[in-house]
Amino acid sequence: MAAAPPNLPVTWARAALNFPSAGSRARGGAHTIKSTGILDDGEGSRTSPPPVAGAVPRLVTRDFALACVATLLFFTSFYFLMPLMPLYAVDVGASPGMVGIVVGAFTLSSLALRPLVGRGIDRRGRRPFMAAGAIVFTVVGFMYGAAHSVAALIAVRVLHGTGIACYTTSSNTYIADIAPAARRGEAISYYGMFINLAMAYAPALGALMHGRTGFQGAFWASSCAGAVALAVIAALREPPRVAAGAAAPSPRSREALISRSALFPALVCASCTITYGAVMAFLPLLAAERGASGAALFFAIYAVCIILSRLIGGFISDRRGRAAVIVPGLACAVLAMACLAFVGGLHGIVVAAALYGLGFGLALPGLNTLVVDRAAPAERGTALATYSAMFDLGIATGAIVLGSLAGIGGLSLVFGVATLVITGGLFGFILGLRARL
Repeated sequence: MAAAPPNLPVTWARAALNFPSAGSRARGGAHTIKSTGILDDGEGSRTSPPPVAGAVPRLVTRDFALACVATLLFFTSFYFLMPLMPLYAVDVGASPGMVGIVVGAFTLSSLALRPLVGRGIDRRGRRPFMAAGAIVFTVVGFMYGAAHSVAALIAVRVLHGTGIACYTTSSNTYIADIAPAARRGEAISYYGMFINLAMAYAPALGALMHGRTGFQGAFWASSCAGAVALAVIAALREPPRVAAGAAAPSPRSREALISRSALFPALVCASCTITYGAVMAFLPLLAAERGASGAALFFAIYAVCIILSRLIGGFISDRRGRAAVIVPGLACAVLAMACLAFVGGLHGIVVAAALYGLGFGLALPGLNTLVVDRAAPAERGTALATYSAMFDLGIATGAIVLGSLAGIGGLSLVFGVATLVITGGLFGFILGLRARL
């Protein structure tokens, strides 16, 4: 293949990924692109009549709306407790070092379970695992109030992590199943926007509830949100299984816990979330070190920009190809990390927040959709579990491994290395396109 121009024009990027245009999808119907493993099977037609040529297939259906509402409630339950857990760990007697273990136990259990959940979703269906995740979130809120030792709290955190492994993997797969293939990027972007909405308001509500009722009231409120999410999930309809004659995985891939087709976009995703782990752990300290009380402002700007970019990113992805949002999204994230590493003061934090939200709102949904494109319908659960596991692993790596650099060269070194990591992800993606990985 001839070398690509340095600006990676969209037409070349679409050709490299073998993404057909929206018009060709509407005209061509179901087809499989075997040279790259990317499947465009038109599975939206399994839940709705085949679209008329040139018509825009319907995206917002009853089940799509209910799944988004359930996700909003589920993550309301999750983010309700996020700012309170370190405080509660200290309250039950955890040392500063143990606080990290208490918080991290959630991610470790989620990471360990995701591959098994992915295979289970492909075999048993999507909705049972969504319900299992909501049940766990309903129960653990009451269990936290009874955990009066560090050991008991860690045990509850491990159980809590299994809930998010079940729900997020299965709900992501559910959305991919019911979305029309020609609007898959939009569907995944809009679905993720409800997670970001919960992130925007639920931590503040949790802190407010804690201030008025203590930890117990906040735990109960989290359980109530999980219970309402479960009620909404009960109204969902399970998507039809893969029709006879549709592309299906080989016996070997059915037994696999890791999806090979998902590894390339999943590794690029990990380069993003490594930086996110560093931001979550060290951005408040960086703001304080530079005399700028901008940590809260950073996350507010980040949330707004990621929601706004999701509104347009999916539309662009479906019409211009996944690379058209992934490449500029990764570039924005590179610039954001460079701002945090090398630009001082409040203005550097503000610019970094806007670039980071814009970058993540474009790149992560694009990578997520690419995973779905490359996987056969019967192995989507495994593929998305692989992607989600790398997402979690990246966050943990960023917080722990990059955090170890803080004692060597300070926080500027932490974010400088984060800049190199995400730059590696950007160039790795471009080279992967050329190599047709």
